[in-house]
Amino acid sequence: MEQRTNSERFIAAYNRLDKTIRDIYNFKPALTFSDVVRKSAEVNYVVKKYEDDLIDYGRLRNSIVHR
Repeated sequence: MEQRTNSERFIAAYNRLDKTIRDIYNFKPALTFSDVVRKSAEVNYVVKKYEDDLIDYGRLRNSIVHR
């Protein structure tokens, strides 16, 4: 069995998080992840609490994907 790299595991977790938030709040696919986080933070305490970290994760995702 082939093991996934840390970056592959991170991207998989990021994609699940992104999809879950978009599904919960019915956000359009055209919105950036940062916009999704900011809009969700207005109505969700947990997202608000981790808003800065989540936005940083979005930047990390972009760095990994667009290396």
